[in-house]
Parts: sequence; structure tokens; C-alpha cells
Amino acid sequence: MVRNQSRRSISISGTTYAALKAHCEKAGCSQSGVVEELLRGFLDLPDREALAAQMAKAPRVKAYDPIRDMETVIREAVPGPVSRVQVIKDSAAAKAAFVKPADPLTEAQRAAAKIFTF
Repeated sequence: MVRNQSRRSISISGTTYAALKAHCEKAGCSQSGVVEELLRGFLDLPDREALAAQMAKAPRVKAYDPIRDMETVIREAVPGPVSRVQVIKDSAAAKAAFVKPADPLTEAQRAAAKIFTF
């Protein structure tokens, strides 16, 4: 299955299609090429070569590295030197502080629970 479909369909009248088809057969060019060229000029879009040159000049995006990125976030968020182990311990402690402990069972609830224990 194709994920990124780069081509799209449009609908034109039958007479326009017939004229376009006749022109392309006579000129030896593709219908999509003619339509794209006309629309590029009409919409003031750059041609493919200019767009490719622009993309070649664009800076490349670095590949995602989750370990490096996590360490960068930690360095920016926490002042001073800190280890990943310490951050994990601190995170677990902070999470435990927000977790409400379950209410202890009453004697009657424990007795009722034992009745249904197999």
C-alpha cells in the first residue's frame, strides 16, 4: 500500500478533455505535463528544477536519537550534573507521592472477601 500518494485526480469537462487530448497527441506530450505546466504558471509555482535546487540547499534534519534527546532535555531542565539513574529514581518518587494509597479494608470487607476466595 502506498503511504504518500503524490498524484491527484481532477475533473474537467468532456470538451476540454477532448481538446487537451488532441493537443497532446499532436505535440507528443503528456496531458498531465501540460496541465501541470499551465497550473504552475497560473498559480505562480516554481518549476520542478527550481524546487529541487531549493530542497538541495535546505539544511538536513538530524535523525531522531531518543537517548541523546532525553539527556538534552534533562540537562536543560535540571541544573547541575545529574545521572539518568537519579532522574529515574526521582521520577518514581514523584509519581509515588501523587498516587493515592488504596483505602484499607475493614474487617467486614475482609471477611466477605474470604467467603468468595476459592
